[in-house]
Amino acid sequence: FFSQFPLPMPSHASDVAATRNELKPWPVDEDVVEAMSAVDLYKIQATLAKHRQVEPAWKTSYAKFLDDSRVAHLEAGGYVFENLSVYMTLIQLLAPAVRSTTEPP
Repeated sequence: FFSQFPLPMPSHASDVAATRNELKPWPVDEDVVEAMSAVDLYKIQATLAKHRQVEPAWKTSYAKFLDDSRVAHLEAGGYVFENLSVYMTLIQLLAPAVRSTTEPP
């Protein structure tokens, strides 16, 4: 499905390929890699960075977990899917559902 939209590969395509290699042996389909390579993730991340806000409520609610870098990242206003490997894993998990809605039975 994803390969129906061929686009030029932006500069982060090598980061996408490296992330796929880091995730091995987790399987990532080729069309997922192509789709991620065709989207300008740097531009998306720059847009998110403009809207980043510290979440003060995290300190009191989750202070005991702030030693975890993922929780600290969220407390600082980060987004869950900013990590390329998390983003790739989510897309891979969602790919069968996306394909089933666009491909004939």
